[in-house]
Amino acid sequence: MPRRARNTLEGHLFHVTLRGVAGEDIVRDDADRLRFVWQLKEVTKRFGWRVICWCLMNTHVHVVIEADIEQMSVTVHRLACLYAMYFNKRHERRGHLFENRFSSWIVRDEDHLDKTFNYVLDNPVRAGLSPTADGWPWSWPRRERPRGPTWPEEPMQAHPL
Repeated sequence: MPRRARNTLEGHLFHVTLRGVAGEDIVRDDADRLRFVWQLKEVTKRFGWRVICWCLMNTHVHVVIEADIEQMSVTVHRLACLYAMYFNKRHERRGHLFENRFSSWIVRDEDHLDKTFNYVLDNPVRAGLSPTADGWPWSWPRRERPRGPTWPEEPMQAHPL
């Protein structure tokens, strides 16, 4: 049975996740993490996403972005494919790295955005990987969400890596 097509929406905020197959790690070390972050930055620049925040965990990644849904689908597919090719080659493995399609949710309003922002950045704390959200080096930005006229126009290039 074919998959149901996603709705077409323009210029919305989305919470996107990619998860490893069967809960497997999608990163094994800092070299993988750096490559994933680099790949995220590259597709962000190429496809014009506005990244609000992201958090890279061992088994999955969360990204909150502004994009239209068609752009989001193409970009997430590109990100997943390019990173999986790198990961499989580096670790001498074959097959899928990510399970199914990515998951995405529309961020409805400011309150929902605040909750999503906190949920994404608090992931390492809930998983016991860091005592504080700011202590996890594989997320961006730090605790305060950008606000005012520069939000969400400020692109991911502000990331310190």
